[in-house]
Amino acid sequence: MRAIHSTPRLVLLASLLAGGLVACQLIVGVKDDEGSVRPPDATAGDGGEEGGDVQPSCFLVKPPGPPSADSDGGDASSGTAFYALERVAIDPTGSTSAIGYDLDDRCTGLPTSTGVPGTAPCSPPDGSTRIDDADGGVDNALRGILAYAALIPTHVSADPAANFFNDDIEAGTRTLIVALRNYNGAADDTEVAVGLIASEGLAPALDVGPSPEAGPRWDGNDVWGHTGEPYLSAAGPTGLDLKGYVKNHVLVTYPHDIRLSFGAFSLNLRAASIIATIDHTATPGRLTDGTIVGRALANEFVEASGQIPVTDKLCLLSGSKTAVDLICQARDITSTPGGNPSASCDSISVGIGFRAVGAGISLAAQQAPDGGVCDAALTCSP
Repeated sequence: MRAIHSTPRLVLLASLLAGGLVACQLIVGVKDDEGSVRPPDATAGDGGEEGGDVQPSCFLVKPPGPPSADSDGGDASSGTAFYALERVAIDPTGSTSAIGYDLDDRCTGLPTSTGVPGTAPCSPPDGSTRIDDADGGVDNALRGILAYAALIPTHVSADPAANFFNDDIEAGTRTLIVALRNYNGAADDTEVAVGLIASEGLAPALDVGPSPEAGPRWDGNDVWGHTGEPYLSAAGPTGLDLKGYVKNHVLVTYPHDIRLSFGAFSLNLRAASIIATIDHTATPGRLTDGTIVGRALANEFVEASGQIPVTDKLCLLSGSKTAVDLICQARDITSTPGGNPSASCDSISVGIGFRAVGAGISLAAQQAPDGGVCDAALTCSP
């Protein structure tokens, strides 16, 4: 098992959480160079609600819809293409819009044609206030939970909330791989297959690519190891069971339950989608303006966060009820699509930005993710 490294950033984060110094503030946005909010072809809907009234003054931001037919002129000879996440974005400093898309066909808290704020898709938990959507009805309560990372001065970056991911990616110790198969290589493709694979680091030195100790070069020759374990529910050995399409070079997967695994952090996302622009002009190929959206059950989010080790005896939540309450009060959506204002919100809307670079993968032996010492032992009250 990989040794657990205690960093000032994580130790201070744990102390902030345990001491209740964290404020839940919804800070909106992401810079283009940290993973854009959405591709240019993202569409604005008519503001209709799940089972509710239409709100015509609110234009919902949605991924582009599927094409009516395949385009000509593509090159499908490359087989399966693999893209390693180079950068993750949660809430970059100075950004002006939120990462993500509308997930519930509502503009919660935003003005409507009647002047009354749009209604929530479910009832907030006891003692919590309604969490309003960002412009365009974008649902992303995750950024409010992780905004406290900006309070940590020991690790300055353009997106402190994403340091947990980006530090390991830059070191080459782990990343996520987006696998794209059955793509015709053209602007439009009516059906493609997509996989999301966790890697515990660059593979041992092979005939190509740099050594793992050198870190990733992002030149198309990096080879990332993986165990072959599927990271998608009901997936086969390849893990390529997400169905999707490409519209004007924008990849969109249909909603599907997936598992987002990154080291000790492993979280199920319900009705999740992956959206990204496929850049054929770059060498190596890239996915830009990437976004992973979905719904995470609050109790599962607490459990997943509680498994992140800070030291060999201290975990991220460390049994802190204050920290858990921060997560639980961010419940803004239900775990399944279909709004019911009388139902209790049980989940947190998630929007994570990314960009990815073409790479190789290898069934190399992998070290087990850090973990095994943590037990949050706390859950959300109704």
